[in-house]
Amino acid sequence: TMVGGLDYNASVFNRAVQARRQPGSSFKPFVYAAALEKGVMPTDIRIDGPVKFGDWKPENYGGGYRGAVTVENALAQSINTVAVKLAQEVGGPAISDLTRRFGITTIPPNPNLSVALGSYEVPLIEMVSGFQVFQTGGNRITPYMVDEIKTISGQPVFLHQSSSPVPAYDIARASMMVKMMKKVINGGTGARANFGRPAAGKTGTSQNWRDAWFVGFTPDYVAGIWVGNDDDKPMNRITGGVMSAAIWRQFMVVAHEKLPIRDFDWLLPDPEPELEADPRNDFYEVLADEFSAAARDAEAAIPPEPVEPLPQPIEPSVEEIPF
Repeated sequence: TMVGGLDYNASVFNRAVQARRQPGSSFKPFVYAAALEKGVMPTDIRIDGPVKFGDWKPENYGGGYRGAVTVENALAQSINTVAVKLAQEVGGPAISDLTRRFGITTIPPNPNLSVALGSYEVPLIEMVSGFQVFQTGGNRITPYMVDEIKTISGQPVFLHQSSSPVPAYDIARASMMVKMMKKVINGGTGARANFGRPAAGKTGTSQNWRDAWFVGFTPDYVAGIWVGNDDDKPMNRITGGVMSAAIWRQFMVVAHEKLPIRDFDWLLPDPEPELEADPRNDFYEVLADEFSAAARDAEAAIPPEPVEPLPQPIEPSVEEIPF
């Protein structure tokens, strides 16, 4: 299903395909996905605090900071400072390379750090195509609209030839990304998209509420919602986490009404986090005691005990709305 506008007679412009708009925070999953490729883990800790790059000081919506947060919670709560720091860690070229593999064509080879906050314009169809890679465990499928054309007598004159899925992302990392993006809907900025089935997604709102996004998926469908004005005028404080997420939810309720409830059955167990001993303290001794035979025996004897304005692409300057 594709809706490119309200009235074809009034405008033939297809906003789902032809319009390029700033995706805001809905672009952040691609930054996090690139970070996972560099070895970052969802449970890793990053500091949400003041940060400055030249004249640009990215801030969180509301201006506050949370201190130490896990990477997965930073995505769920759409923390801007952590997204920008991750972009700095992995580098613009790595983000650009990943988005090209995911089917996004509008990101330059070496974007600046504002890419982390969705400052580069992307068509809705490419955002949906990119999220589809997460949904399928790392395989990219080229989207198409026309499956078959027949004459009035039923003779086929066109039949779409489906291409094989192209591997674009590691399945283990895709599994981690889906789990992280499920948290966006289950208690994060996308809570209004929750319709009682396993789902994952991301909210986004651009500068002065010009663009409101929600892109998400279930095991059965991927869908993206963009709300905005053709003339790029600001809306009345409409955000992706409110308006777009609610529209997405309504669509998904209807789309799934005849389908059984199911989860992403291909998800993999998360790898065990690695702990590194710090020679500056007595962690080595504690670690040795904890894993000694005596300690294990003693433990075994104890019965177990039965909770966004966006920066501009060239000269980013202000914060980005996370919702």
